[in-house]
Amino acid sequence: MRKFFRSWKRKLGVVTLLIACVFAGGWARSFDRRETIAFRFGEDNRIEFGSNQSQFTLALNLCADGKHYGDKFYSSSASRKVDAEIDARHIKWQRSFGEFMFRRLTYLEADPSLRWYPSGGSDIISWTFPYWSIVIPLTLLSAWLLLSKPRQPKQVPE
Repeated sequence: MRKFFRSWKRKLGVVTLLIACVFAGGWARSFDRRETIAFRFGEDNRIEFGSNQSQFTLALNLCADGKHYGDKFYSSSASRKVDAEIDARHIKWQRSFGEFMFRRLTYLEADPSLRWYPSGGSDIISWTFPYWSIVIPLTLLSAWLLLSKPRQPKQVPE
């Protein structure tokens, strides 16, 4: 068994499979929960990872006045449609390709209904992907890395 994992391909295959399992767990959890975790970077900005209704979102929140943000932020609530919460006047641009969505939102001033946005305004650039587009390719890649035959070392002629 130890010999099976000597190859770098097999080790990478296990790591890839573990990452796929983490995303699959997030996928299953997203049916029932809407979760966001954010980390502050720089003086006023934060990066957010979100999960809701079988979709994974990565967002950069570029704030004009984000000093009140803590270093970390986590929220969890019942799953719901997010687009209903976004007023069309805040969308600067948006591109959708099936379940994939890329957009930029701008909040010029505080909106009392959205308590987490800073008073000086905010620019948000977000990328939304369906979980299947992450889980399936990672699983196939890990299967190939784990199940393909390792190359035989070349014999050096004497």
